[in-house]
Amino acid sequence: MVSSIITQPANGANIGVGQAFRVSVVTTNLQTGFFTAAQTEYYTQPQTLNSNGEIRGHQHITIQNLGDAKNPPDANQKNFFKGLNDGADPNGVVFADVPAGTLNTPGTYRICSMSSSFSHQPLIMPIAQRGSQDDCIRITVGGNGGGNRGGNGGKNGAQVAAATQAAPAAAPAAAAKPAATANNGGRTGGQTGRRRSGGRRSGLDPEEEAANRQSAH
Repeated sequence: MVSSIITQPANGANIGVGQAFRVSVVTTNLQTGFFTAAQTEYYTQPQTLNSNGEIRGHQHITIQNLGDAKNPPDANQKNFFKGLNDGADPNGVVFADVPAGTLNTPGTYRICSMSSSFSHQPLIMPIAQRGSQDDCIRITVGGNGGGNRGGNGGKNGAQVAAATQAAPAAAPAAAAKPAATANNGGRTGGQTGRRRSGGRRSGLDPEEEAANRQSAH
């Protein structure tokens, strides 16, 4: 069964406002590089398997601003969408480069993979009780990235202060062994090629263009 994990960026990463970055995904049991022309063949062909029983299809990356992160985002609103039509590299990785200027609003964002079969439809999986075929992570844009370090620093500072206050009580015992301390101080020193049945006909991502055309009917 198909399974995916986003390996780049890391979950919880902070990205600078307007910064370009790469999203990388590793997917197993999906033979990537297979897609039809979205403008003319969207959802027109059944899911197919290769000789190893793997689904023929491709991946997508979608990014959405989560706002207050307490309510589901509007599925019609996206900050970035890319169909990954090329086959995976020898390590099973496909990726999308997010251009500079894409995420210009500070906040929390969700990055998800969306695996699909040859004709862009969601994957049909053999059993219901299984793990998800896709992965999502959350990143922040424009955060200082230092919240946890600051909190831990405060705790560590309190521990150091407590240890400092307790130190005088142990001073007499330490003073009793000056020679031994001096002596010890002296001794110490880690695919397939694409299968294309049509080309792009506009500046839009072909799947986005097809979806826009369908919504117009």
